[in-house]
Amino acid sequence: MYARILVPLEHAPADETILAHVRDLARRLGSSLVL
Repeated sequence: MYARILVPLEHAPADETILAHVRDLARRLGSSLVL
């Protein structure tokens, strides 16, 4: 579906939680992450 997923981070405490969810999504879709 998506080749790349852009993930803007702000060095906030929620970043780790967001990354965990986005990593899982990227694996399922076969996408790469752009941080």
